[in-house]
Amino acid sequence: MIKAVIFDMDGVLVDTEKYHEMAYKAVVRKFGVNLTEKEIIMFKGVTALENIQYIFKKYEIKKDAAKYALLKDKVYRSYLKNLKALPGVLDLLKKMKKQKIKLALASSGSRLNVEYILRKIKAKKYFDVIINGEQVKKGKPNPEIFLKAAKKLKVKPKECVVVEDAVNGVKAAKRAGMFCIGIATTFSKNKLKEADLIINSLNELKV
Repeated sequence: MIKAVIFDMDGVLVDTEKYHEMAYKAVVRKFGVNLTEKEIIMFKGVTALENIQYIFKKYEIKKDAAKYALLKDKVYRSYLKNLKALPGVLDLLKKMKKQKIKLALASSGSRLNVEYILRKIKAKKYFDVIINGEQVKKGKPNPEIFLKAAKKLKVKPKECVVVEDAVNGVKAAKRAGMFCIGIATTFSKNKLKEADLIINSLNELKV
């Protein structure tokens, strides 16, 4: 029996992936680095710190990765002034809350990013548990963030449904032993084939 739903944020609640890409490119361009499309795809669903560490190691940049991860997120937030929730998001959250389904947000984003976006789209009130990328030791595809969410919700992994848009997120959900719904906003349905169910929009989900 399903007792809880755990949502990713970027690409699920909001369409922000293009702004992440723009921010990464803006920050590393000053070091003469032009990120490839393959690298950008790898970054989806992974923490900013892990991605900046990867870039600095690959391109032999001797700088403080943590400092530039913070800068990347600051640049990213500057692009979100007119951000709105994706179609169907707030209505679905409202209905789930009314049905007393436990809800969690499990995002690889930083605390500031998560707080900023939830405030912007007025969605914080719907979540019983909110976990950001700074609260886990290992980012997706490691299942830590989803297992932590389940523990805080006081439910078993098999009682959880995860809604994810990224390949790394789907892998993390399945490794956590959870049912996973892949939403094809960031990756094609074919890329999300490890998910148990694949949809195009949250409008397709019924409580």
